[in-house]
Amino acid sequence: MLQVNKKKQSRILVVEDHKSLRETLQDWLSFRFPDVEVDVAATGEEAVTLSTRTNPDLILMDIRLPGIDGFEATREILKRGVQTEVIIITNHNEEIYQQESQNAGARGFVLKRNIWERLPVVISTFIS
Repeated sequence: MLQVNKKKQSRILVVEDHKSLRETLQDWLSFRFPDVEVDVAATGEEAVTLSTRTNPDLILMDIRLPGIDGFEATREILKRGVQTEVIIITNHNEEIYQQESQNAGARGFVLKRNIWERLPVVISTFIS
């Protein structure tokens, strides 16, 4: 019998507390990258739980979240051994936020005002 190797579907987790942006990102990503599964979370705790269960290839993480913030959620996800790349998405451009992103283990930093131009490049870098 011929065995077919099914390629693992790539997965992105969007962590954003503002419902309208979360839904817009999910719709846009699903349209722009139809072969990628897109999950969403509204809190840091939800992101930790969901990422542990689904093992996303890429997480787009907001900083300001109810409960634990995006930095703490990133640290916790990586501490739990989830093999993922985290990109911080934020409105805050100050260097302290960029440094804290790196300290938490994030691999990138995208300003929300540039999100539609930068995300395709970022996603193509981390999702094959």
